[in-house]
Amino acid sequence: TEFDTLGGESAFGKAINDHSQIVGESKNKEGERRAFLYENGKTIDLNYLIAPGQWTLIAAADINNKGQITGYGTNAKGDIHAFLLTPVTK
Repeated sequence: TEFDTLGGESAFGKAINDHSQIVGESKNKEGERRAFLYENGKTIDLNYLIAPGQWTLIAAADINNKGQITGYGTNAKGDIHAFLLTPVTK
């Protein structure tokens, strides 16, 4: 599957689920690494799906069929931590 970067020079997928959702890591136009989700023909920076300012999601490592995404990022202090994102149903 081909997908767009987040404005940077490279992106690579790390996992795909049965719904053809792909997660991975991409560089943005500033050259910073960012975790992404590709679905329905669109590449989405996962940082836009969380509250701003506390975390920077660097790379997504896996996605299950419920849409839960794991990966790692940094907190406001710059410490590296794992994350688990769970979709909110409306």
